[in-house]
Amino acid sequence: MLQSISVPRCEERSTPSAHTVYEVRVKANVRDWSLWRRYSEFDDLHAALKDAAGAEPPAPLPPKHSLSIFRSHSDPKLLEERRTGLETYLRAILSAKDSKWRDTFAFREFLGVPIGKQGELPQSGQYTLASWLDEHIDLQAQIRDVRADINKRDALSDRGDTNGSHTSNVAAKKKLAGVISRLGRLASGLQELAMGGMSEGELQRRTDMIARLRDDCEK
Repeated sequence: MLQSISVPRCEERSTPSAHTVYEVRVKANVRDWSLWRRYSEFDDLHAALKDAAGAEPPAPLPPKHSLSIFRSHSDPKLLEERRTGLETYLRAILSAKDSKWRDTFAFREFLGVPIGKQGELPQSGQYTLASWLDEHIDLQAQIRDVRADINKRDALSDRGDTNGSHTSNVAAKKKLAGVISRLGRLASGLQELAMGGMSEGELQRRTDMIARLRDDCEK
C-alpha cells in the first residue's frame, strides 16, 4: 500500500519551452519511486478527481498564478509556496478518512502506481481475488480513455488540426500498448488464482471478462 508522498523539489526545464516541473516521490510498502509533474498535470488531476469522486478533494490546489503582478513565475519564493502547496494537496488525499479520491484511477495513474488500489506491484502472482477485479476496473477505465483520445483525434482531424490530431493519436497508441501489457498479466494472474482454488463458474465469468476487454482493444 502507499505509505507516503512528498514533493521535495522543483526544477526549471527549457524544452520544449520554459516550464517548471515538480518531483513527486512515492513510498509504498514494497518499493519507492519518483516522477516529475508539471503544474498543469496537477490541475488536470484536480479536475479528474472532482469528476470521478463527485466532490472537491480534501485540500485546495495552489493557485495557478500569483496574485502579485510584480512577481515572476520563476520567483524562488513563489515556486517554494507552490511546491509546499502541492505536497500538502497530495498528502491530504492520501491521509483523508474518505478514500474516494485516492481510490480513483486518475490518482493512481498520476502517481505511477502500477496496479491495484493500494499500490501493489504488477507481478501476476500478487493478485488476490479482490485486487484482480480492481485491475479489471482500471483497465476498463483506461480503454475508455483510449476511446476518448481516438474520438478527439478524429474531431481534430475533421477540423484540420493536424498537430492536435497527431498528439491524440500518439496518446491513444501509448495507452493502448499499456492496456495490452496489463491485460496479459491479468490473464496470467487469473490462471494462478484458478490453481489456488476457484469455482468453475467464477473462473468462466472472469475468463469472459478478459475476452471482452480483448475485444474492446481490437475495436
